[in-house]
Amino acid sequence: NAETDWLRPCPIRDHYASALEVVNRYQAKLIDGNDPVMNSKEYVNEMREFNKDLEAKVGTFWREEYIKNG
Repeated sequence: NAETDWLRPCPIRDHYASALEVVNRYQAKLIDGNDPVMNSKEYVNEMREFNKDLEAKVGTFWREEYIKNG
């Protein structure tokens, strides 16, 4: 469906803002010890920009080719 974009499946890499919100809300800790990286302003900004660019490039294709055209 339109809510499940198979071209952007990774909940952290492809939907970083949503993932970070969940991590912060539940005070989750990463098992690999990368919490400082995940929460650094530079990383957060880079990931948000990556997500915006990916949505612009792939999101339209997903909606047009997979959802609209079945």
